[in-house]
Amino acid sequence: MSFFEELKRRKVFRVAATYAVVAWILMQIGEVTFPALNIPEWVMSTLVFVLLAGFPIAVIFAWIFDKTPQGFIKTDVSDTENIGGMNVKVDNRPFYLQKRNI
Repeated sequence: MSFFEELKRRKVFRVAATYAVVAWILMQIGEVTFPALNIPEWVMSTLVFVLLAGFPIAVIFAWIFDKTPQGFIKTDVSDTENIGGMNVKVDNRPFYLQKRNI
C-alpha cells in the first residue's frame, strides 16, 4: 500500500480539507464581524495563528485515530500487506521508532 493510499484509508485528506474549509469560514466571519464589533486588530492575527497552528495537529490526530460510533479509537496497523502476490511485513511506525539493522 502506498503512502497516498494509506492517507486515504486513514481519511487524512478528508480531515485536512474539512479543517481548511472551516478555518476559511471562521476567518471570513472574523474579517466581517470584528471591525463592526470594535474588536482589536490583534485578535484577527491571533485567530489566524491559532488556526494555522491547529492544522498539523488535526492532520496528526487524523493519522493516529479513527472516528467510530464507539468514539475515537487508535487506527489499526496491519503487520503484513499483500504486494504483488507476496506478504510483506510493513512497519508503519515513524522512522525514529523503527529498529535499524546497521
